[in-house]
Amino acid sequence: MDQKDRSQQIALFRYGIIAPVLHDTAGKQAAWFKDAAQKVYDVPGSGRRKYQWRTFKSWLRNYRIHGFDGLKPKIRTYKGISRTVDDGLAQVIKEKFELFPQIKVSLLYRMLVYEGFILYGSPC
Repeated sequence: MDQKDRSQQIALFRYGIIAPVLHDTAGKQAAWFKDAAQKVYDVPGSGRRKYQWRTFKSWLRNYRIHGFDGLKPKIRTYKGISRTVDDGLAQVIKEKFELFPQIKVSLLYRMLVYEGFILYGSPC
């Protein structure tokens, strides 16, 4: 199955979940979505998984704003671009952990941004 077909199948799958409550009140939608979140779904091209009820709510919002295309998965902006840490940055990270063995990753990240080793938002 190519990417276009897979995207179409996923959108149809998502529509099938939100369709029964498209025109219901917010309360009925929330109840439906919470019940639906208890189930395991066979997702086209991805296998079996569960969803949070808020995910269904976001699908409904995307459908209302963008129509059927809003249900298609988004193509990642970094697709095909390596998101790995280069050797130089890896060495800096290692040195920081040696200096501050109890440091939280979030603080280390902010430190690396502040010191100019990485730009805010990258790497993930």
